[in-house]
Amino acid sequence: MRQPQNKKVGGTKKNEQFKQMSRTLLSKTVVQAGCFVTDFIVCVQLMFGLFDAIADWFRGLLIDGIMSNFAGMFNEVNDKVGEIASQVGQTPAGWNAGVFNLIQTLSNTVIIPVAGMILTFVLTYELIHMVIEKNNMHEAVC
Repeated sequence: MRQPQNKKVGGTKKNEQFKQMSRTLLSKTVVQAGCFVTDFIVCVQLMFGLFDAIADWFRGLLIDGIMSNFAGMFNEVNDKVGEIASQVGQTPAGWNAGVFNLIQTLSNTVIIPVAGMILTFVLTYELIHMVIEKNNMHEAVC
């Protein structure tokens, strides 16, 4: 195969005009691109400013919501603590009079007499053993 030889198409004048047109077009494109880039940067800065404003608004909204919830929660906890303090400060009769009277009646009618009988039995048993020991020691001395 034979390769074609490079032939000059047109004269030098056409090449110079083509180069001049290319430079002019390139310089206009660069200037237009520069304007586009600066416009784009300004647009991006405005968008970021808008995003910052929306973020600040949303942040303020969240902070206000959280603070109001915590304020309500603290008030509720303080109220509950006050209620508990008033219940703890009550006497047993004031807290539940029916149960307190039932326990007091059982104590006076059943528990105290039974405890008295048990103590009487134990003390009588100990007294009998002390007398027996005292008598046994005197018999051994004779």
